Amino acid sequence: MKADDEWLHSFYYFNDEIPTDADFEKAIGDYLTFEFSMVMQNREYLFEGGDGDTES
Repeated sequence: MKADDEWLHSFYYFNDEIPTDADFEKAIGDYLTFEFSMVMQNREYLFEGGDGDTES
């Protein structure tokens, strides 16, 4: 696949359907589980900065 073919990849693999409530809640839960795991492993620096609303 060449860089020019990226639109073709997006055409076949992009899902533009609105997620169900269950899918959305699962995605958020998975992210929070991941973040908690990283914080507990002393890697909270992975979630600092970049979005402008981090705590100091």
